[in-house]
Amino acid sequence: MKRRQRRGTVLLAIFFLIVLNFLALALLDLLPLELRSAGRNRLETAAFLAADSGVLHALVYIEDRVSRGETPLPNDAASHTLHGKSGSWDWKATLKADPDTPPLGKNTIRVYEIDSQASLDGVAYRAVRALARQETFARYAWFEDQRKSDLVIPGTSYHFDGPFHSNSRIRILVPPDIYNQNRPPIFESEVTTVESYDTPDGVAYQGPPPYDAQGNPIQERYQKIYRGGRESLRTGVRRIELPTDSGSLSSAAQGQSPVTPSTRGVHLGLKTGSNDLSGGLTVVGDVDSMLLDVEEDGNRSVTIQQGSSTTKVLELTDTATTAPNGNPVPQGSTILYKPDGTFSVHTGLTNGLIYGTGNIRGLRGINKGKRTVAVDMAAQKEIVLGGALTRADTPVGQAPQSGRDALGLVAFKVRVPTSIARTVNPPTDVYAAILAGTKGSEGGFYIDSWSSRPPGRIRLFGGLMMGYKPTWLSVDSIDGSIISGVALDSTYDQNLSSSPPPYFPTIGKFRILRYQEEAPSVD
Repeated sequence: MKRRQRRGTVLLAIFFLIVLNFLALALLDLLPLELRSAGRNRLETAAFLAADSGVLHALVYIEDRVSRGETPLPNDAASHTLHGKSGSWDWKATLKADPDTPPLGKNTIRVYEIDSQASLDGVAYRAVRALARQETFARYAWFEDQRKSDLVIPGTSYHFDGPFHSNSRIRILVPPDIYNQNRPPIFESEVTTVESYDTPDGVAYQGPPPYDAQGNPIQERYQKIYRGGRESLRTGVRRIELPTDSGSLSSAAQGQSPVTPSTRGVHLGLKTGSNDLSGGLTVVGDVDSMLLDVEEDGNRSVTIQQGSSTTKVLELTDTATTAPNGNPVPQGSTILYKPDGTFSVHTGLTNGLIYGTGNIRGLRGINKGKRTVAVDMAAQKEIVLGGALTRADTPVGQAPQSGRDALGLVAFKVRVPTSIARTVNPPTDVYAAILAGTKGSEGGFYIDSWSSRPPGRIRLFGGLMMGYKPTWLSVDSIDGSIISGVALDSTYDQNLSSSPPPYFPTIGKFRILRYQEEAPSVD
């Protein structure tokens, strides 16, 4: 009996040895497949990183060329190719300009397509296609080139809910007992400055600072001033230069018109030898008032008064109409009503630019569609507000939810006269991205007679970029309350960053709008 048990045990052991042998053989067959699969994954990952490296190098190249005033496509070529290496991999990145980007077009907002391909030993493995668009100054809630050294940012009356940048340095009036109050921080987004004070974080604080006696940050205090704490404040960053003129906007407003307008009045940017629109409006001479409006049928208009002459431009954005002579005018057309009572009908709509060679005074109204109102900054021309500037797509007092009716103002100075912003409540509402001033100048956003006027308030929905930050108001040094002048309540319109007003001035940085992998091409 025992001999049978031993024989059975031996047979069972032999059976399991055979099974294990087959399993081992099967594993040996599978192991090369797994190794090959892991090898392929490593190869594909390395190929993707190499192709991505080509995109990043191309972005750096584009930003460097643009910051130096040079085109990324040398000699106005249709494309330009960069070559480089990432480890043992070779990458090739080809740049192509969007049809509206110089030298092909006149849009100041440059857009480039980047096709990057990674190869190893001459064999293409992976390709990436990206679309990069230049950033505009409209990405900032607040931008200033220069600031008076004695000016402070009063934390009791200022609140910045978007990106803040200063090419100078900043001093903050810290409200009493701010660190024990349940209130929003002064800065909701990133804060960057080029220059700095000799303080632990580069900012001067009029009041208790957010760090201890040794300069160590107290994070709870920082979060009462900066939403992101100490990490959201960066000093000593690279300068961002304002434009020196608005010549590119003048050219875009003129369109394909072969002759720059010189006679006083309103001129449409027409295609060469045609009655079709290819640009915007050029207004020669000073403007006494400019009214943006929306007609009862939904079409947009602008009425321009120069002395005793009144010109109206009606764009049929929504509805067809009938001309004064009884002829039908289809949707998508533009009618120019001239000061002498005549009119002309043109095919197409404007590109949204209104460019003035002189000063524009009394700008007010309701804006519909993307539009930029600009003047000759090199000649130090200004835009003077004549009242509220609101949007057709947004209830007054509410923040915009889209970029459809984005308005931009570009001037050497944008001024608030004593006739508006006369009270704190109700405030004067302005929906716009405002760029006032040029590089190294004292152009900016000015409040007339601020020291002698009673407290007033402007509610700005958009962003403010200035060459120079002047004084707007005087405040109590203890509690920050307004004594005289005009306070600015700024609500950042984040739609302006991705959907800016047409031809709004740009900065040197680019943003990736689209990124996708593709099959590599075979040469």
